[in-house]
Amino acid sequence: MKKYLLGVDLGTTNVKAMLFSEDGNCAAKGEAGNYRTISEHFNWAEQDPNVWWQDTVFSIGKVTSQISWTDSEIAAICVSSQGMAMLPLDEQGNPLCRAHIWMDRRAAEETAWLEKVYGRERIKREFGAYADPYYQIMNLIWYRNHCPKLYERTRHIVKANTYLNYKLTGQLAIDEGQAEMTLCYDLKKRCWSEELEKVIEIPLRDWMPPVKRADEILGTVTKEAAQMTGLREGTPVLVGGVDSAAALLELGIYHQGEAAEITGTSSNNFFAGKKPPSEKSKLLSFSPIVSTKEVPCLLFGPTNSSGDTVRWFRESMGEETERQKMQAAGRKNIYEMYEEMVRSSRPGSGGVFFYPYLMGERAPLWDSAVKGMYLGLTALTTRADMLRAVYEGNAYVLKEICEEAKREGAKLSCMKIAGGCANSREWLRIKASVLDMPVHVSASLSGAPKGDAMLAGYAAGIYRSMEEAYEIMKSPEQVIEPISEWSKIYRELYPLFLTMRDHLLEDYQELEYKMQKLF
Repeated sequence: MKKYLLGVDLGTTNVKAMLFSEDGNCAAKGEAGNYRTISEHFNWAEQDPNVWWQDTVFSIGKVTSQISWTDSEIAAICVSSQGMAMLPLDEQGNPLCRAHIWMDRRAAEETAWLEKVYGRERIKREFGAYADPYYQIMNLIWYRNHCPKLYERTRHIVKANTYLNYKLTGQLAIDEGQAEMTLCYDLKKRCWSEELEKVIEIPLRDWMPPVKRADEILGTVTKEAAQMTGLREGTPVLVGGVDSAAALLELGIYHQGEAAEITGTSSNNFFAGKKPPSEKSKLLSFSPIVSTKEVPCLLFGPTNSSGDTVRWFRESMGEETERQKMQAAGRKNIYEMYEEMVRSSRPGSGGVFFYPYLMGERAPLWDSAVKGMYLGLTALTTRADMLRAVYEGNAYVLKEICEEAKREGAKLSCMKIAGGCANSREWLRIKASVLDMPVHVSASLSGAPKGDAMLAGYAAGIYRSMEEAYEIMKSPEQVIEPISEWSKIYRELYPLFLTMRDHLLEDYQELEYKMQKLF
């Protein structure tokens, strides 16, 4: 009987399902992206969980329809998803509203309130990070305060992959890594916080899912889910985890000195660590899905905007000229034109800085008030300069996070980069030169679905360890070396990038206050 491994990932924009053989070859794949991010008010970001499930059913169904199952089977399924979603369910497991996703920043007042009543440093000490609207608990408090009728009907609070797993198996659970990212899971006691529950008066221990390892078997595909997806009833389904952790399995951080940037709409940055970050660190602790003796923990520095800044440039700064050139040159997409534009601008972008804080910022600032901006524009500034500045600004932010990781003891020797933004060769050259270290990128990456499949294979006993799964399923890597002339320029400009921004941080707080008051 031939065995396959199914990885499914629900990202910010689409669902991908990929079926892999034991040797890592992709046998079938399906994709759907009918759900949209809905923003009815300033700083809101919601998605419809019913469409999540519809797209998941479609994606899996497309996979199962491509394979003959007479002499083959799926050994295990693993589902990952975007992190930080807050989705309330009723007693029957039905969604009570649209999910608040990781981009949602509405809970600023609730964040300030929790810092006041529980203590800013106590939150960091017990839950691993400072309070921020990014975290699930802030959105839950907002939901309690603003949706009392729905709140009364609430019986479960879940994240995205928890909901999809529930639809597949009828079982609820969350992995340890995502539990740690709720800001209500006590890191020392390893349980939902009874002390926080008393202060906020929300029944966390009743509503939050049971916490299990990501590689545990949660349950099996139900008859109903099997009929909808084409899966076999009884197929094992793992607990799974957040998409960035799954993608990290494909990249493989198994040695000290290794780091990874998983970059798409936003970026998640990971560094091999020997111990969790200090209490005053601007980075977070991140539990690997499967830890090793050499890398028992990861340092984690997430940012809010990365590829999203390029989308913003494309949509807001006009793209008609590039599209005309694209059509004339017979190019397939506008991003090929962007590569040429970036090459035509010199390192330093003609003295222009771009600050990629389009939705506030997480690491290392943890400031929801900071805004995106261009500084240094002149009459000589070109569109190419402005685009290259976007690429460079994101690279400077990555360098700032790397410097914080070094202060926490990380020894950086290379940066592995994956995700949609890794398709830009010019961006990789800029990052290598700003960081002044080699950047590794795989020739062919599947992202979270392949990491999910690797974990499924490990849980099913096909691989003896995650290192073995990585060695069997990894793709060949290409190394992008820093360009010394560029690195010299960036070393001069990077400190100025930081100081010019820092001069405005207090003004951003005032602007945020006036924005909320006026609009």
